[in-house]
Amino acid sequence: MAPNETRPESQERTLLVTGASGFLGWNLCQVARRQGWRVVGTFHRTPVTLPEVLLGRIDLTDFRDMKEMLRQVRPDGVIHTAAIADANFCQSHWRESRRVNVEVPVNLAGLCADRGIPFVFTSTDLVFDGEHAPYREEDPVGPLNVYGEHKALAEEGVPARPNIRGRRQTPARG
Repeated sequence: MAPNETRPESQERTLLVTGASGFLGWNLCQVARRQGWRVVGTFHRTPVTLPEVLLGRIDLTDFRDMKEMLRQVRPDGVIHTAAIADANFCQSHWRESRRVNVEVPVNLAGLCADRGIPFVFTSTDLVFDGEHAPYREEDPVGPLNVYGEHKALAEEGVPARPNIRGRRQTPARG
C-alpha cells in the first residue's frame, strides 16, 4: 500500500520519527504511541529503548539509506527531530553540522514531498540573535553561531511544497 492510500480505520497509521534517542524525538514517540500510531524511530549513535516503538540505527546522511528507509517503513507521516544540536561541536565541526543540520532535512523533505508524505521539521530559537525576544515565526533570523546558521539554512532549503511543515522549538523548561 502506498503511503498516501486510504487505510481501513482499524489499521494503525505509521509515524516515522527521526532522532528518537533525543529529548524531543523520544517524547514524540511516546505521545504518538498513546494516540494510537504505529511508531518507527531512528537513531544514529545513541541506542534507545522505547516500549512498543520499532527502532533502527541509520545514517541519515546516506541518501540511499534514507530512500530505502522510507520504502520499508512506508510512513503516513514523518517528524524529523534528528540533528547535531551541540552548538560548540557544530562550531568546530561545521562540515558535519552542515551535512546533518542542512542537507539531511532538505533531502528528507524532498523525498517526503515526492511521495505525498506529510513532513514536519523542527528548528531552533538559535536562528535568532536574542536581541528582540519573544520571537514569532515570521520574525527575521539573525543567527550568532554555526548551529543557528545551519538551522536557518535548513528552514530556507526545506522545500515549500505540499505536506511540509516547519517549527522552531525553544529550550524545554520545567
